[in-house]
Amino acid sequence: MKARNTSGSKFNLLEGNLAHIIAHEICHQLITEEIGYFRMRKTGNWKLEGFCEYTASKRRKTENDTYQFREFAADYFNGQFDELPAGRKLYLKSLLLTEYYLSYLDRSFTELVHNKVSEYNLLDEIRDRYYRNNL
Repeated sequence: MKARNTSGSKFNLLEGNLAHIIAHEICHQLITEEIGYFRMRKTGNWKLEGFCEYTASKRRKTENDTYQFREFAADYFNGQFDELPAGRKLYLKSLLLTEYYLSYLDRSFTELVHNKVSEYNLLDEIRDRYYRNNL
């Protein structure tokens, strides 16, 4: 099953295949088992959705040697996702934040879940690094 990519972005991994969707949903279950239901309910939605998207899209990114995080950030900051439905845009923003936190700041899943990381501060940091050509 392959959905049509109508986003205009070559990095919109949300409209992937069935394996991606299943991996994303299994990741939610694994998070709940790892940190517990009540902590999971207190964890920011961007962290949960971002981590699940990050995990589910990891294989596709390694298969696609043209993927560059900087280009993904450029699409976000240049308004490429502005016309998308709110839910899809939330997933992409969450993925942007999580990928930056885990890959560029070299943090762990445990730190992501337990630290009081502000999505707004993190987005400002990414934006600042993007415009300074430091991504």
